[in-house]
Amino acid sequence: MKNTIASLNRKWRGCSLFVVSLFVTIYSYAQESPDVKVNGQDVGSWFSRYWIWVAGTVLLLVLIILFSRGSNRTKRTDSTITRDDFGNISSTSTTTEIKDE
Repeated sequence: MKNTIASLNRKWRGCSLFVVSLFVTIYSYAQESPDVKVNGQDVGSWFSRYWIWVAGTVLLLVLIILFSRGSNRTKRTDSTITRDDFGNISSTSTTTEIKDE
């Protein structure tokens, strides 16, 4: 019963996310204007602003560097398989964390 309720909750969340994103998209298209002027001068689009490209590139590089760094820890897993007198097989796994310095 809990799995069914959890499954329905996930489906409703997905449907509500879709509907909200659809409304946001429609609203943003409705706000679009072909020419934007500030103090009588054409502003242009953000594609022509070089500082946005530089800031985006720097942000992307920082994120790549942060997420590509590996941790100084490695894990080693040892598995032991045993068979008792009745032929039953049991397995034991041991995970050891090794810190590199």
